[in-house]
Amino acid sequence: MELIWALARYAPQVVLEANFRPRSAYERSKLAGLDASIIEVYCDCGEMETARRFRDRAAASGHHAAHPLKEMPPEMLAEYDQAVGLGIVIKVDTRVPTNIESIAQEILRSFP
Repeated sequence: MELIWALARYAPQVVLEANFRPRSAYERSKLAGLDASIIEVYCDCGEMETARRFRDRAAASGHHAAHPLKEMPPEMLAEYDQAVGLGIVIKVDTRVPTNIESIAQEILRSFP
């Protein structure tokens, strides 16, 4: 994560793609410290579906060694159970097919 924070300081128009923990004081302070208009796309598919998708990806061949967990325990899932909410939040329910063009247009409309 340190690389993301270092690069973001020098890139005024950047997309940060990561799973941010909404109750992490450290991550919230790093995000809030950016000279940026924050537009958060919060994707949610529910706890059970998230756990299933994580488990299936971990079992797939070609799973990267940097991700050693085979399952995500409930207490870890709870760390990501809501949007960070430091700016505009666009919620996407990924249990259903998504319209990428529509999401992109909503993002564009959200810029100041």
